[in-house]
Amino acid sequence: MFLKDRSVKMLKRSELINIMKENETKISREHLDLGILKSVLSSIIAKLDSTECMPDSRFSTYGRMEFLKEELNRNLNDKRYLDAYYDISDFLNGSRNSVCMNPEIMNNNIAYYKEDIVCKEEKEQLIEMINTFLKAVN
Repeated sequence: MFLKDRSVKMLKRSELINIMKENETKISREHLDLGILKSVLSSIIAKLDSTECMPDSRFSTYGRMEFLKEELNRNLNDKRYLDAYYDISDFLNGSRNSVCMNPEIMNNNIAYYKEDIVCKEEKEQLIEMINTFLKAVN
């Protein structure tokens, strides 16, 4: 189970989502600006890097989240950068279209996302995905 360490400032997932939302009007298929996408994702990386996150065994990547990393790589290989950006957004938003039939995993994950706190495991996966994106577009 997850125990909050009161000496560590917890990072709220909504803070990261808000970074993306603040810039969504600047992002479109008609006028794809890789500079904006890189800037948004770099801001998220900076926020993640400046925060220590605690482990949480309730975090799980069941359902669509399991496939988002593969989808990200496929989209990057096909130079569909906006789709790759949205893969990261979907991961951050906890896109959990479930194929998981285990109610314990589902209930733990629902409780985890309800708290709006990014755990160490989620942080590591987000950093990996964002770095993959940034390397592909540089």
